[in-house]
Amino acid sequence: MTSTFTQSSSFSNFGDIHHHVGEVDVDDSSAQTSSSLMHVLVDTATKTIVQSALAALLVSSLNIPTAAAITSSTSSEETEARISHLHVSAMYTQPSFHIAAGAHGGWVNDPCGLLYHNGVYHVFYQYSTAPSGNSPRRWAHAISDNLHTWKRLPDALWPTPGGHDSVGAWSGAAGVDATTNTPYMLFTGAAPWSATQKGGPDYDEPRQTQLVAWPTDGTLGNWITDHKPLASDPPAGGSAEQFRDPCSPYAVKNASDNLQRTLVGAQVEGNRFGAVVYASKDIARDQWQARETFFIDTFTPAADNLECPDLFEVENGIWVFKWSVQSNLKSKEQDMWIAGTLRDNGDGFDPLPGTSPMPVDLGTVYASRTMAANDSRRLLWGWSRERDQASAEDRRAWQGSLTVPRELTWDATRRMLLSFPAQELLALRGEVLGKIDVPRPAPAARRGAAVATLLAPRGAGAADFEILASAPPAALRGLAVGIRLLANSQVIAEVWLGARGLHIFGNDVPSPVGGVVPRSGASNASGRRALRILVDGTMIEAFADGGVSACTARVYTKVPASEWKAEVCVRGSAGRLKATAWAMEHGV
Repeated sequence: MTSTFTQSSSFSNFGDIHHHVGEVDVDDSSAQTSSSLMHVLVDTATKTIVQSALAALLVSSLNIPTAAAITSSTSSEETEARISHLHVSAMYTQPSFHIAAGAHGGWVNDPCGLLYHNGVYHVFYQYSTAPSGNSPRRWAHAISDNLHTWKRLPDALWPTPGGHDSVGAWSGAAGVDATTNTPYMLFTGAAPWSATQKGGPDYDEPRQTQLVAWPTDGTLGNWITDHKPLASDPPAGGSAEQFRDPCSPYAVKNASDNLQRTLVGAQVEGNRFGAVVYASKDIARDQWQARETFFIDTFTPAADNLECPDLFEVENGIWVFKWSVQSNLKSKEQDMWIAGTLRDNGDGFDPLPGTSPMPVDLGTVYASRTMAANDSRRLLWGWSRERDQASAEDRRAWQGSLTVPRELTWDATRRMLLSFPAQELLALRGEVLGKIDVPRPAPAARRGAAVATLLAPRGAGAADFEILASAPPAALRGLAVGIRLLANSQVIAEVWLGARGLHIFGNDVPSPVGGVVPRSGASNASGRRALRILVDGTMIEAFADGGVSACTARVYTKVPASEWKAEVCVRGSAGRLKATAWAMEHGV
């Protein structure tokens, strides 16, 4: 997947947001921060400084590449652009236990080939050396044997000059040849529409073709693209400008045709967007034939595309279909899922009766992909883009991050997909920054106000928080718990879980993110609210009530993460409050 996303330039004062959490309003008096934005003009003198002493200091403190390092790995055009971005990048700390651009800088987006092979997890993802993403996308590569520490390898899959992927090796997914146990990658190649025109006549996007790449050795460190297209014709009524992101091959037990199938996001008849089934006897070697339209997104108003389809079985005969959608002229984007059953050997999909699409994440997550772990767990990674003004104006040396790996489990009773950080991430927990265990917390003096208690006096910018608050059933609806992150006495962000759902409020985002997940019920039957929060520099991932809902946001401050503080906050009557904060080790 690659596309343009229009970001709002309207940034509200954090203190002016009228927060509604639980049954009452958040006390705004404790959340006053400045919303002034740093508009840094980089002139010739500034560039000279960045290229010398300042750049050297940034390398040691914030993993920003020196001008020499940039020059050695990029073109002269990209060097000039990225050097001018270094000054702005010094404001923020890049995530340290998430897969991100790292010291190389550049643009990170979709996770692509996700694969467990010979004892090693491989995560490939879209990467561009230009921080704006405006250079041909290739596949970067990170590996791990434990899901919590990652090693960045050389980029693995590159565009081919003059080929079907000359302007980008776009998103795709992994498969494994059943006979040879050799992995392969199905992906979309992007090429100019003609010799004189890059974009097509309808959407101004490149021509899209489905391709396969094979590894050159067992390390999976380098891949060669087979330039014989597997599929170059979009479905009936579609467009080669909206024809991308094949998913991992799937097969239905006891299918009568012995075909291997994949789903491709596409425009279909009636100017609608859906996932279309393509199939062949050998999905990695034989040309694909279009079968049926598997799913049409009739749920998203003003949908602009359907991207990154994903399909996996969660119970005998029950499958989850996941897709990514942009809407309203690409000003909005979200990942959704719905459960159903397959028919016609896997060509058709019928949602379970009484179900409707649900969000994968309530916040800033898009283009997610899943994979089967070595122990049959289902793991998900998503892309989280930047949301601050510097990113909107392309004034940073790095942009984008992947989420942590998330375990997906199926709740058959509620027919819900639960999402929680992979259990291996517990190994990154280090020093205990703070701990609270209060049998009956004192209520606030004023009704509706939050009681805040210092939990972590330092280090809250790279930390793992667990909060558990219990209450009698009658009081549960009025109970809300949260974390308040502060730097230099200013609130950077607040994360709240209450009767009105899970929300994150940031100091430099256009509006709060979050909401209520349908069918989630009131927390859980045990009469408590449970909140897990991972904070990593600019990135916050929150998980409520055992994975019922997840929410991701990006927040920004110039204060180093090691100096952030955290308060645990309670609103309403809690029978008991427990909270712990751990420092997190670097995982990348």
